[in-house]
Parts: sequence; structure tokens; C-alpha cells
Amino acid sequence: MTPRLIEVRQNVLKQNDLLARELRARFRNAGVLVLSFVSSPGAGKTTL
Repeated sequence: MTPRLIEVRQNVLKQNDLLARELRARFRNAGVLVLSFVSSPGAGKTTL
């Protein structure tokens, strides 16, 4: 099977980016600090 290159002519994350921008503004205006923890399973995120 030969790999094919597919050209994407639109931003597939556009809606996600708009929502993220809105949420950042809402949190900033409310004075809320939001953190996102990304790590391996079993790294202790839940313990925090």
C-alpha cells in the first residue's frame, strides 16, 4: 500500500481554537488560574 499525501485546505481545529480563546478570556476576567496536567498514566495526577 502506497502512502498518500492529503492536502488540508482548512483549519480542522478552528472551532476548538475559538472555544479555547473564549475560555481563556473568561478565566482571565474571573481571575481564575487554570492548569492543564499532561503526563503518563500512573504518574500521580489524581493525587494532586
